[in-house]
Amino acid sequence: MRRTLSILIFAVMIVSMLCVGTSAAEGTAINSASDFAKMEPDGKYYLNADITVTTTYEKAFNGVFDGNGRTITTSVPLFAEFNGLVKNLTIDGAEIKGNENLAAFAIFTVDGMKAENVVNKIDITVTGISADKTAGLVAGGILADSDLASMSNFRNCRNEGNISVLTEEVESESSGAHYATFAGGIVGRADGVEIKYCVNNGTINGPGNRAHVGGMVGRAAYNPLMVTCDVVDCTNTGDIISGYDAGGMIGNVGLSGNNIYIPYTITYCENTGEITGGYRAGGFVGYCYAGSTQNIIITSSVSIANVYSGRPATNLEGSNQYSYQSLIIGYTNSVNNKIVGCLAVGELRKIPGEGFVDPFRCIHGCSSAKTIDEQHENNYMYDNNTTEYYTYATNASNASQIIPIEKALEDGKVTRCTLEELSSGAILAKLNAAADTPVFKQTTGTDPYPIIDPALREQRLSAEEPFDAPEETTTEPVVTTTKKDDETTAPKDDETTAPSDDETTAPAGEDTTTAGGDEEKKGCKSAVLSGIAIVAILGSAIVLGKKR
Repeated sequence: MRRTLSILIFAVMIVSMLCVGTSAAEGTAINSASDFAKMEPDGKYYLNADITVTTTYEKAFNGVFDGNGRTITTSVPLFAEFNGLVKNLTIDGAEIKGNENLAAFAIFTVDGMKAENVVNKIDITVTGISADKTAGLVAGGILADSDLASMSNFRNCRNEGNISVLTEEVESESSGAHYATFAGGIVGRADGVEIKYCVNNGTINGPGNRAHVGGMVGRAAYNPLMVTCDVVDCTNTGDIISGYDAGGMIGNVGLSGNNIYIPYTITYCENTGEITGGYRAGGFVGYCYAGSTQNIIITSSVSIANVYSGRPATNLEGSNQYSYQSLIIGYTNSVNNKIVGCLAVGELRKIPGEGFVDPFRCIHGCSSAKTIDEQHENNYMYDNNTTEYYTYATNASNASQIIPIEKALEDGKVTRCTLEELSSGAILAKLNAAADTPVFKQTTGTDPYPIIDPALREQRLSAEEPFDAPEETTTEPVVTTTKKDDETTAPKDDETTAPSDDETTAPAGEDTTTAGGDEEKKGCKSAVLSGIAIVAILGSAIVLGKKR
C-alpha cells in the first residue's frame, strides 16, 4: 500500500512540474527570426529558444516581450520603436555600429517603455551626424532615445557593452552651434525616467563638444513639462568620458521652465568608474539645472573615482570657456539641493592640453543661488586636498557664490576624512547612522572604504512587485502645465538652456494595430490531461495487480 501511495504521489509531482514549466511564460512562442518578424504590435510573446536576429522589427511595438531567460544574438537594434514591456532577456552578438541613433534593444520610445531583467552584452558605436544633418545622435545600452513627456522605467537591467557616440566636431550650418549628442549605459536620452537596481560595466564615451554622457542616462528631463528622474540602487563601474558633461549616474538633467517642486533623486547608488568631462564633470552628476522650483537630492550614495576635466580657454568663436569638476556634482544651483549621507573618494585632476583652462575644483559649480543655505550634511570625502571651493561662479555679479571649501568644512556641509578613518570602519558607522535604513557595508581590515551593502540591496529588489503589463502603469510621469511665457531663464554664464537644435525629437512612428496571436495556456492543459491519464493508468495497473 505504501509503495502504491508513493507511486501516485510521484506521478502527481510530475504533473505539477509539467504544469509549472509550461506556464512560466505567457503568450505566443517565438522560436525563430521569422517568428520574431511576424509579431503583431500589440501582442504578448515569449522566446522559446535562443535565436539570431539580423533585421530590426520596424513596427511600433506596444505589447509584452518576455525573453524567458533566453538570448537573442544580433548585429542590429531589435526594435525601431518600443512602447511596451520587455523582461528576462539577454542580448548578445557583434558590435552594432552606424551613422544613426542606436541601442541594443530599442532605438526609440514614443509613450515610454518598461524593461526588467534585461542584459546587453553588445558594444554600441554611433558615428557622425543624423542623415539629414540636422541633429546630433544618441546611443544607449538598452534604449537610445525617447519622445517628449514620455516616462520609461528600467529595473534590474545591466549593460556590459561599451557605448560610444563618436561625434567630435559637428556644427549647425545655420547657427554655428554644436549639435548635442547623448550616451548612457542604460538609456542615451530619456525625458521622464526611473532607473532602479541597474548596473553599467561598459565604458561610455562621447567626445563631442556638446556631449552628455552618464553611467545610467546621458540626458534626462529635457523639456519643461517633465520633472521625473529617479536613479535608485544603481551601480556604475565603467569609465565615463565626455567632451562636455560627464557623470557617474547622470550626464545632464533638467532645464529652465520646470515650475513644480519635484526633486530629481539619486539614492543608494555607487560609482567606481573614472569620470572625464570637458565642461562639467561629477562623480554622480555632470550637470543639473536646479532653479528656484527644482532641485536634486543625493542620498546615501558612494563615488570612489578620480574626476578629470578641462577644455580650451576659448571656443571657435573666441568666447571664454570654463570647466568645473567635483567628486559629487559638476555644476548645479538651487537653495533646495540636498546631499545627505554620501561618501566621495578620489582626486580632482586637470586634463592636460595646450591652452586648456584650469578647472574650478568644487563641491559643485553654481551661479546666483544662495548655495551656502543648501541642506548638505553628514557627507564625507577623501580628496587628497584637491577640492578648493564649496561653490564657484564665473559671473562677477555672483561673486558672493565664490565660497572656499574651508567654509563648507566649517559649517559641516562635508567632512574631510583620512584613509585610516575610512579603512577602520569609523566612517561606515557615521554613514549608516545618517541613513534612514542600514545601507552601507564594510569588512574592516580588508575593505578600504564602505560600499552599498549588496545583500540589503537584494532584499530591496526582491520586495519589488514585477512590472505589470504596459497599460497598467506603475509609475506616473509628473507633468507640469507651465506656459511657455512663464518659463524662467538662467544667467548667461550658466549655459543651462540648450539651443533649439539640441532638443531633437524622433518621428512618432506608425499607428499600432490590434493585438493578435495570443495563445491559451495549452501547454499546462496538456500537462494536466497527460498527468490525469498517467495517474489513471497507474491506478488501473495497481488494481489489476491486487486482483491477481
